[in-house]
Amino acid sequence: MSKVIINGSTGITSYKPDNTTVEVNYTPAQLVTMKPSVFRSASPFVISGGLRVDASVYPPVLQYPDATENVLLSRDADLVSHNVESFGNGDQNHIMPSGIQANDIIIMVQTNGLRTGPGYGPHESVGNGFTNVKGNTTSSVAQWYWKPDGSNYDISIHQVSYKIATGNESGTIVGGFSASNQSNVGSPRGYRTVYVYRPTYTYSSINTSYSTDNTGANAQSSFPSHQSSTSGTGDPDYATIGIVQYGSGNSSQTATLSGSATSFDQTTSNNAGYASNTIFTGAFSSGAPTGTVTASGASGSTVGDCVSLSIFKIIP
Repeated sequence: MSKVIINGSTGITSYKPDNTTVEVNYTPAQLVTMKPSVFRSASPFVISGGLRVDASVYPPVLQYPDATENVLLSRDADLVSHNVESFGNGDQNHIMPSGIQANDIIIMVQTNGLRTGPGYGPHESVGNGFTNVKGNTTSSVAQWYWKPDGSNYDISIHQVSYKIATGNESGTIVGGFSASNQSNVGSPRGYRTVYVYRPTYTYSSINTSYSTDNTGANAQSSFPSHQSSTSGTGDPDYATIGIVQYGSGNSSQTATLSGSATSFDQTTSNNAGYASNTIFTGAFSSGAPTGTVTASGASGSTVGDCVSLSIFKIIP
């Protein structure tokens, strides 16, 4: 039996199988919006028209007289695995994490940097079978540079791409990712981080968006203290996955997250040199968030930096 509580003030609360952890709660106002023919009023809370609560199964189900229903299951996406890999000149392959199942969402995050003279730039590619967060293109979420001396540029790109797993990706080698192979000064380098998310519900599509703040980009040398930030907003009906990228010309920088995220997994903070002296990657999820999430870069003295936020909405 599942545990479901109906309360005149709080609405309907459904619990996970431990009967302690809340799975989902719908307030009276939310229930009226959801099914006004059955939930007639929020204050006072009025139910009429033949509501049936089937708590004999998990997740429990609200069944209505018109044969429609609402499953009392939270819409969230759980981080099930991730891995990190540094890459150098010409390396376009990445080994996927183990345990990937069909319909998992695989998200590849790449930061790629080099030092070069004018006319050069990092190679951009999102991976075989992967879709760019910007659409079916290879362009980056952000590309920025600063000029550390009189003749060279430090260039860095942020890329995010994703794939809905077929179920045969676990532990396999996937090619076609970015590799810094255009440089005339030093060795190009970067980091890839793969996140594997598993939605708690059946979904039909993924809606993506992104935002960047490159206040410090295009700097000729250095610039005054500042803190870059950018924001994205979730949706009350969908689970949200967010990817934070932050790069800086200074080493040992970090990024912060504020707002309606329920978790923040900070998997990478590495020194990659040049414009990407700091490569910071973070991932968060939030079950049906309604507020804004803001990602912020470091404050204080920096020499070229950029913060990016990519949002994935998991549409039922």
